[in-house]
Amino acid sequence: QAIAASGIVIIFGNKISNADTGIYDSDRTSQIIANHLNGIKKTGVHGGYRVFDNYVVYSGNSQDAVGIDTWCYSYTNITNNYMSGFPIGIRLFSSSEVMAAKNGAVLSNNSINQCAVGILLGNGTRIVQGDTIDLYSNRSILLGNIILDSTGASIKIESRHGRCLVSQNICLDAAIVDQGSNNTITGNVIE
Repeated sequence: QAIAASGIVIIFGNKISNADTGIYDSDRTSQIIANHLNGIKKTGVHGGYRVFDNYVVYSGNSQDAVGIDTWCYSYTNITNNYMSGFPIGIRLFSSSEVMAAKNGAVLSNNSINQCAVGILLGNGTRIVQGDTIDLYSNRSILLGNIILDSTGASIKIESRHGRCLVSQNICLDAAIVDQGSNNTITGNVIE
């Protein structure tokens, strides 16, 4: 990776080209703001609790590459980012062992182009003493994102995400797929 961070830090205004991973935040506690990540081969931004105004372009051939890849915590905010060409534009993993956890994140005003899946609220697991534990997330907000030229789904909500609000998103080329529970999907432009 080009930049590795841990602890509460601000990663601001970097230009990174032709890296496997542009920015890697192992603790998911960094603010990642206004970076230009071009020619990324695997993951643009891994982690971060506030990810704002980043430009992330893919040039690899990995089936599971992601523009911004982080976990669903109540302080996670992913806003005003631009992603292009990834298999998954933004992936927000579930994060709690408690099914009714109140741990929603906010994803807003992102522009995602030519990604197979624009935004994925993905199921997660945790290994505890050799046992695989399912993780859950609730109450995320996806508001005002623009997702163009998706080939799979503009927004996909997997089964362990619930009580999310998906509103005022523009999804012109692929459907919103909801496999979760009690999500509200309203006021989106879907063609």
